[in-house]
Order: sequence, then structure tokens, then C-alpha cells
Amino acid sequence: MRVKRSFRCLALLSLLIFVPAAQAAEEAPAVQAGGTLRTIHVNCDTGNRSLQRTIEWLRLIRSLEIVFSGNCTENVTIARDDFTLRGGDNTAAVVGQIKVLGGNRVSLKDFTVRDTPGGETPEGDGIRVLGSTDVTLSGLTIQDTGRRAISIETSSADVINVSVLRTSGNSLIMIGSNVKFGGEILADGTNHAGIHAAFGSSVFINEDTKITSRNAIIGMITQINSTMTVSDGVEITNSDNLFVGLQVSSNSSMFLGLADIVSTGNGGPGILVANHGIMSVFIENSTTLISSDNGGGVWALRNSIVDLTADTTVMNNGGPGIVSKESSIRIGGTTASGNAPDVLLSYMARANFAGNNQLATPVVCDGFVLTEGDDGCPAAKVGVQAPTDFLSVLDAPELRRVYAVAGPTR
Repeated sequence: MRVKRSFRCLALLSLLIFVPAAQAAEEAPAVQAGGTLRTIHVNCDTGNRSLQRTIEWLRLIRSLEIVFSGNCTENVTIARDDFTLRGGDNTAAVVGQIKVLGGNRVSLKDFTVRDTPGGETPEGDGIRVLGSTDVTLSGLTIQDTGRRAISIETSSADVINVSVLRTSGNSLIMIGSNVKFGGEILADGTNHAGIHAAFGSSVFINEDTKITSRNAIIGMITQINSTMTVSDGVEITNSDNLFVGLQVSSNSSMFLGLADIVSTGNGGPGILVANHGIMSVFIENSTTLISSDNGGGVWALRNSIVDLTADTTVMNNGGPGIVSKESSIRIGGTTASGNAPDVLLSYMARANFAGNNQLATPVVCDGFVLTEGDDGCPAAKVGVQAPTDFLSVLDAPELRRVYAVAGPTR
């Protein structure tokens, strides 16, 4: 009698233990081993599939890849190492936010992130990378986000072949981070900045990368103790932005290799270096700079340094072409025409004309400048009052909103 009862107890215990496990096996996708990496497949359009639940179920697997398809309507948090989330086909989309939190060697590849909630809260970001290292964002499209499309904060990441469309915040912002760009990068449509490096960020643009930033307040900005280095063969185009095309400011620097930099159709200056900013070329006459059909050309303001000893063209801008105000500028191999005026040196400006310049009109100076070279201030122009209305663009409330970027961990 006791033996029968013992068997009954064991049978009941077996049901309690193994039935939940069997149910979990039915819900969780099967795992396939491929060397040390294990790959699973999830179709969010079939059954009650969830990327977040799958990540949690398989958290003990050391190296994991999830390949998914369909629309996954959920927020996803990745707080682990050695993980890849990859789209399996062109239907793969996360409708919500992806957050990488303290992860190492995390890759997001080949899918769309879209339709995050509006408002000035972090939940509106499309992809948010926080305190992580060796993160790869590749082959992604981020669109219609309520705040920032991609926010990389106190992290290191590679951004390759990424498109950002229609965001309410910055298309791609880096805060206190080390980021490398590669492939083709598109930022199109935001009421902040297209590409924004701030708070001690270091950005390296790899060889042959193509970056296009348009329909923003500022196309690209490097500010607040940050550095951007541009390699050979890089093409950067900033066009049709409301105010500034390309900006370097607030103790930040931009160093240019054998690259092509084009700013056109922007409402303010095509290139603006301000507030202790630096823009310099590695080798004279090796970089192509074009600033045309903007509200202004290339401006150096407020204790900044600009080196235009490149193949520079500044033409047909509605305001001043080349400007130095309280700043130092070196001009060589530069063509300037159709601006108002072509070259303006104002209040404590320092200008070195290095030769091979083609300036359609004489340099305009206000009498408080130092020049060196053949294209300095003509005597007849010294003492002319420099126009001041062109500086009003710097005080526009839209620009102040871009400058007031939050610090890390926002």
C-alpha cells in the first residue's frame, strides 16, 4: 500500500516538474548550435512570439544570435554580452525601443526600428546604447521616432550603413562616447541635429564612408570637448538644413584627410566654427571644401581656428562668404565669389593668406584685424564697419535648443 502511494506521489511530482518545462519548450524557439555561437529564429508574426521573452529564456547561453522576422511590437532591453539581433528578411522590424544596457560585443543588424512614443523622454529614442562596449549597429533603418533615433551614451560603437528618417530629436547623437562610422550614413528629417557629437565624444569616420545629413536644424555638429577625425576618401554632404550645415564649436576639433566636404542649400553658414572650435586639414590642398548657396560660407567666430589651405570653393552664399571674427583663419588655394562680401575680417581677426587664392572682390576689414600675405586688407577698405546682422543666426532659439543637449544618462 505504501509502495503504491509512493509511486503516485512520484507521478504527481513528475507532472509538477515536467509539464511547465514542456510548455516552455513549446513557446521558446528551438536552439541550433553553430560552433560556440547558438542561433535561434523568431517570427513575431506567428503565435505569441516575443524578442524580449526569448532573450530572457536563453540568458544562460554565453554567445547567442537571434534572427527574427515580422513586426515585433515591444520594447527590447539587451543587458548581456556576446549577443546579436539580426533581421532575417525585409519584414523584420521592432516597433518600439531597443536599449543596450551595459553590454559588451552586442550587434544589431539588418532590420528597422520605428514608431516610438513622442515626448522629451528617453522612451522615445529608437535605439539607446548606455555604458556598453564594442557595439555594432549595421544595416539598420530607424524612422518615425518620438525623440532621438540613435543615442550612444558613454559607450563605444561602430555605426555602418545606417539610415535615419523623420525623427523628433537628434537623428544620431553621441554623448561621451567613442564611435566609428563606415559605409553609407543617411540622416534625413529632424528638428534637431542630424549627427551630433558632444560631451567629450571621439568620432572617427573610416575611409570611403559617405555621410549625408539634410532637412535638420544643423546637419552635423561636433561640440563640448569632442573630436571628429575624417579619413581619406570620405564624402560628407550637409544640405537643406534650416540653419547650419556643418558646425564645430565649444572646445571641439575636426581634422580632415583627403576628403570631400560639401555644404549647400543651408539657411545659415555652410560651415561654422565657433567658441574655441578648430577645423584643420592634415595636408595642404588635399581636402575639397565646398560651401555654396547657403546663408553664409565658412565662418570662424569667437576664438576659433580654421585652416582653409584646401581646395576650397565658397560661392553664391546669401551672406558673407569667408568670415573671421575674434578668430584665426588661414586661406590658401581658395576660390570665393558671389558672396556678400566674399571675405570679411572683423574685430580682432587674424588672417594668413597662403597664396593661390581667387577672390572675386577685395577683402573687407573693420580696422581691428591682423593680416599676412598678398590678399590682406586694402587700405581703402580699412575702417569699414562690418555688417552685424549675419551674426543673428547664432542666437536663433532653434539653435539654442540643439546646443542644450542633455548630458550622459538622460
